[in-house]
Amino acid sequence: MTRRWPWLLVLLAVAVAVAIWWLFLRPGIIYRGPPIPVGAGTVPERELVLMENTPGEDRTGFLKRVGRVLADHSDRTGHEACGQVCQNRDSSRFAVQVVTNDAHIMCAMWTTCPEGYMPTGTNIHSHCPAKRVLRANAADMAMSANRYKLGDRLKPCVDDRFSAMDFDAGPGYLATPSRLLFQEGRKQLADLGPLPPEASRALVDAGTPVP
Repeated sequence: MTRRWPWLLVLLAVAVAVAIWWLFLRPGIIYRGPPIPVGAGTVPERELVLMENTPGEDRTGFLKRVGRVLADHSDRTGHEACGQVCQNRDSSRFAVQVVTNDAHIMCAMWTTCPEGYMPTGTNIHSHCPAKRVLRANAADMAMSANRYKLGDRLKPCVDDRFSAMDFDAGPGYLATPSRLLFQEGRKQLADLGPLPPEASRALVDAGTPVP
């Protein structure tokens, strides 16, 4: 019986190595961090691109550029994308790690910032595109606590205004298809102006499956 232990340890090590490769190292997979608990199970957090402001670019200008990447991602895939707004200690630099769960109805994320930055307590996100028929996938099922079943037709998206869930989540930005909005509650809304032209296709396509 004792002779079997080395083989069991080898098999366990192989299984762990395969699991790590499957979750983190497969070609084409951009995925870091543990799965995120949601209504019924977990969803992955896939990191699409890390964006930082350029010299002389203020917070609003930077977030408009981030918003364009989010909006273009949602237009192409039908999925929401989001990120935590981060800043350095003297508020001269800003960063957003753009992530997605490959879900249509929501975007969940860990509150993380790259080295040298700290969270501001606000997020930026996009909604799934309006005027498109979308059907529930596994991430939508989990996030809705199985209210949606696989293949169910989803309710039409509203991509140009905040949802009740957005307000409940606290202050944040919404990248509509054309503009950047901000809210600090239902009575404190601001239209920060138009988004810049279409984002680089390399950013929009980064590690992104099409449904």
